[in-house]
Amino acid sequence: QAELKSAMLTGKESDSEILEQLSVEGLVFLTCDQAASAEIFSKIMSAILSVPDPVTSNAPRRVSRLLMVEEAGDLLGDAKGDFSRSNVQQLTQLLTKAWRKGWCVWISTQRPTSLGYDDDSRSKILSLLQNRILSRLQSNVERELVVKAFRDEQYKDSELESLAGWDQLPPGSAF
Repeated sequence: QAELKSAMLTGKESDSEILEQLSVEGLVFLTCDQAASAEIFSKIMSAILSVPDPVTSNAPRRVSRLLMVEEAGDLLGDAKGDFSRSNVQQLTQLLTKAWRKGWCVWISTQRPTSLGYDDDSRSKILSLLQNRILSRLQSNVERELVVKAFRDEQYKDSELESLAGWDQLPPGSAF
C-alpha cells in the first residue's frame, strides 16, 4: 500500500526541484499558493516536457505517471495575467507530447472557457484531452464551446443531438 505524500510549492523552486517532486514514486499531492499557481504550473509543464521520451521508435508506450489538475483555469492564469497565453500554449504542447513522455494528463474545470485565451485555443485543448466527462454546464457560452470542440473533431450533427438536453441534466449528473 503506497503512502500519500504531500508537498507545498511556493514558486521559488528551481526546475530541478520541480522535476524531483514529479519523480517521486507513489502518490504525491502538490499544493501551492494561489498567487503562484500559474507560475508553478508552468514549471511543472516545463519539467515534464524536458524529460526524454522513455521509449523510442515504434516501441509500445507505457504510462507510468499521472498528472491530475484541479481547476485548470486558475493554473493557466487569468486572461489578463502574464502566464495565460504562454501557459495555454505550453499545455497544448504538453497534451500533444504527454503520451510519448509516459504521462496521462487529466484536467478538471467548471468552465471550459477558462482553458484558453480564445475559442480556437480552448477547442484545441478540449480536443487534445480526448477523454471527457461532461456535466451540466449552466452557460450557453460554455456549452457552445464544447459543441465547437466536437465539431472540430468531425462529429456529425446527428451525433451532437445527444447534447440537446444538456441543460436539463439534474445537478451532479454527467454524460
